[in-house]
Amino acid sequence: MLLIFTLRTSNLEVISGVNLPPPPPWAVASVDLNLSWFFLRRRKRPRRRRMRMKMVQCTKPECRKWRQLTKEIQLTPQIAKTYRCGMKPNTAVKKCIPHIIVRGLVRIRCVQEVERILYFMTRKGLINTGVLSVGPDQHLLPKDYHNKSVIIIGAGPAGLAAARQLHNFGIKVTVLEAKDRIGGRVWDDKSFTGVTVGRGAQIVNGCVNNPVALMCEQLGISMHKFGERCDLIQEGGRITDPTIDKRMDFHFNALLDVVSEWRKDKTQLQDVPLGEKIEEIYKAFIKESGIQFSELEEQVLQFHLSNLEYACGSNLHQVSARSWDHNEFFAQFAGDHTLLTPGYSVILEKLAEGLDIRLRSPVQSIDYSGDEVQVTTTDGTACPAQKVLVTVPLALLQKGAIQFNPPLSDKKMKAINSLGAGIIEKIALQFPYRFWDGKVQGADFFGHVPPSASKRGLFAVFYDMDPQKQHSVLMSVIAGEAVAAVRNLEDKQVLQQCMATLRELFKEQEVPDPTKYFVTRWSTDPWIQMAYSFVKTGGSGNKQAFSTNCYRGIFEWCSRSKQDRSILNRICLDAAFFCIPNGKV
Repeated sequence: MLLIFTLRTSNLEVISGVNLPPPPPWAVASVDLNLSWFFLRRRKRPRRRRMRMKMVQCTKPECRKWRQLTKEIQLTPQIAKTYRCGMKPNTAVKKCIPHIIVRGLVRIRCVQEVERILYFMTRKGLINTGVLSVGPDQHLLPKDYHNKSVIIIGAGPAGLAAARQLHNFGIKVTVLEAKDRIGGRVWDDKSFTGVTVGRGAQIVNGCVNNPVALMCEQLGISMHKFGERCDLIQEGGRITDPTIDKRMDFHFNALLDVVSEWRKDKTQLQDVPLGEKIEEIYKAFIKESGIQFSELEEQVLQFHLSNLEYACGSNLHQVSARSWDHNEFFAQFAGDHTLLTPGYSVILEKLAEGLDIRLRSPVQSIDYSGDEVQVTTTDGTACPAQKVLVTVPLALLQKGAIQFNPPLSDKKMKAINSLGAGIIEKIALQFPYRFWDGKVQGADFFGHVPPSASKRGLFAVFYDMDPQKQHSVLMSVIAGEAVAAVRNLEDKQVLQQCMATLRELFKEQEVPDPTKYFVTRWSTDPWIQMAYSFVKTGGSGNKQAFSTNCYRGIFEWCSRSKQDRSILNRICLDAAFFCIPNGKV
C-alpha cells in the first residue's frame, strides 16, 4: 500500500490516503500551494473520506479569488476551508512534523524521514522555490552543500532564478553579466506616463503550473487576464465580419492538421520548411475542392499566418514542418494568458536581492580541463569555481561568443544548432488621448489585416498596455519577414510606417501624433541578438536533443522557446549549460 501525505506551509495541513496512483511529472505539485507528494509503505487502513476539488477559494476577505488545481491533488474539506493564496513562509521540518496525520508506530518513521524528503523536494524545486529569501543561518540544504561554488554567466531570468535558488541552498554563487543592467531579454521601460512597457518579455503565456505565476503570488503582484475579443481591422477602417475570421481560422487550423498528418511517417532527413509545406497543402486544397477565397479571406488567412510567425519567432520558411509545435509533446503551462502590468523587472529585482552580481563582465572563455572551472572575462579576470551555469542567449552560443576548452562535443553542438534563434521587435507609442476606444470598445488588443502577403507580420496586433483604460499607450510587434524589412530603417522611419498603419485602421477619425515612443533593436544588441528559439528545418524536436545527460557528461543544456521555458526543475527560464567537471551532479 502507498501512504501519500502532503506537507503544510502557513495554514495548510497534512492529509493522508491509500491506493492512489502517482501523478505524472508535470503534476507533481501545485507550486502556488507548496503541496507535494510522498510515498511510504504502510499497513492497509480504511480510506479517509475526501472531497475532490478542481477549484479552491482564498479565505482572505479582501481576496476571495478562486484558484484552479490539477485534478490529481485531492483536498480535505479542512484544507479547502483554510486555504489562503500568496503564501510566503518556507516549508521547514519543525513546521511539518506536528501536522503529520498518521497513527501507530509508522508515525515515528514518517517523522524520521521528513527532513530527508524535504531536502529531496527542495533540490527538485518543488517547494521552497521562487523569490523566497532565507537568512544566512537558514539555508535550505545541509552543510555538505555550503562549501560548493558556482559561477553563473548571464543575469537574465534564467541566471537570476538559478542564482537565487542556489544561494538559498547555501552555495556560494557569483553572477557575471556582460551588460550594464540585469534582466537580459527582460527590459522594462517605465518612462511612459502611468504605464510600464516591456521592451522584451511582459506577457505570461499560461498561468497554471507557471513559476512566474508562483512568484507573482509570493510578491502579491496581480496580472491582467487578456480578454478573448480581437477585432480584425482592415486598411481603410472597416472591421472584418467575425464569421469571415472564424471561417479562415478554421481553414488555417485545418492546414496545420494536414501538416501533422503528413509528418507522422517522416524522418528528420525528410523535413521541409513549414511555410513551404503550408503553401503546398493550400494549393492542393484549392485545386481539389474548387473553393475560391475572396481577397479579404486571403488577407485574413495571412493575418493568422503572421500570428504563427509571432509564436515561432521566425519566418515560416525557416521553421521545421516536423517539429514546429514540438512543445505540444511536453507538459505545458495551461490557463489564462495575462499581462504582467508592473513588468517582469519587479520579479527579477527581487530575485537579485543579496546576490553577488558583477555587471559589465562579459565572459571570453571557459576552461573545464582541470579540477576546477576557470572562467575568464574579456578584461583578463580569471574566476575559478567548481561548476558554472551558462545562461547566455542561444544566438551567442551558435556564434561562438564564448570559447570552451576543451571544445564542446559534436553531440552538444548538434543540439545547439538544431534550434534557430528567432527574432521579433516591438514598438510602443504613447498618445495624448485614447483615440481607439470607440472602435474597439474596451478590447485588450485589435488586429491589423495585412493588405498583402508581403506586409504580413508588420504591426499585426496592437496591445492596449493599460488595463484600467486611463492612459494612452499601444504596443505592437514586428515578426517574420517584416523584421528584415525594418532592420536597416531608422526609428523615425519605423514610427512613420506604424503611424501610417494606424491612420489606415482608423481612417474615419483623426489619429494624433505620439508624444513618446520606442523601437526595439534586439537583433543588433551584441549581447542578445535574438528573442526566442524555434526548431529549424532539419532540426529535432525530440526532448533528448534539447538536454544532454548530466550524469555522464560535462554539460547539461536546456532549450528555451516561447512555449517550453522550464526544463531545469523550474529554475531556469532560458538557454542554459551546466558544467560538472570530473564527476556527477
